[in-house]
Amino acid sequence: MTVPIRLRLTAWYFGVMLLTLSLFGVGMFVAIRVAIGQVVDRDLHLRLAGVQEFMGRRIPQTPPTASSTKSGNALECGQEESCCK
Repeated sequence: MTVPIRLRLTAWYFGVMLLTLSLFGVGMFVAIRVAIGQVVDRDLHLRLAGVQEFMGRRIPQTPPTASSTKSGNALECGQEESCCK
């Protein structure tokens, strides 16, 4: 028994459309994911810069004293030990 040409052409058309739309969908997913990732990264970097600037103005940069050292190493924050816990 042979399959009619109409059914074979329909199956080919369906297969080609399925492949085309699948590739398009995957391509769009990847492109949008990358674009959103770049926007989020850029926004986070800008926010981090703002927070660093704010903290730089609010927390004075003083040299570490004997009370702000831990085992002879200066604490990164330059404040009392309780601020870094």
